[in-house]
Amino acid sequence: MSPVDRKLAATYDRPILPVPSCRLVFHETHSILEPSRTIAPSFGTFVVTLKSGKTLNGVKLGESEAMLTIADNQGQRHVLARKDIEDVSASAVSTMPDGLEQRLTQEEFVDLIAFLEPVMHL
Repeated sequence: MSPVDRKLAATYDRPILPVPSCRLVFHETHSILEPSRTIAPSFGTFVVTLKSGKTLNGVKLGESEAMLTIADNQGQRHVLARKDIEDVSASAVSTMPDGLEQRLTQEEFVDLIAFLEPVMHL
């Protein structure tokens, strides 16, 4: 385990996990602290510019020849007609909001990582 991993485990009062588990926890923690650093392909964010000039950002939920459905970072679903879309491009910015950890107490943050840890092993 690296010194950084040990510091992370000590800072958040976590047991020292086996190396693969600790790396997953470390990666997940970094994903929360810096959400745009690495974005998993399934959570890629898209910028949709409508012909009206309005711009929407979100994760693609579904698409067809006639429609595109995205969800924004507020969980709002937008069903858009392809005929109303000017452009769709990938974004380098995650839909996960920056500063999420600042909204949580240390205990809530540790609980979040503990909750996500079993999912990371799938």
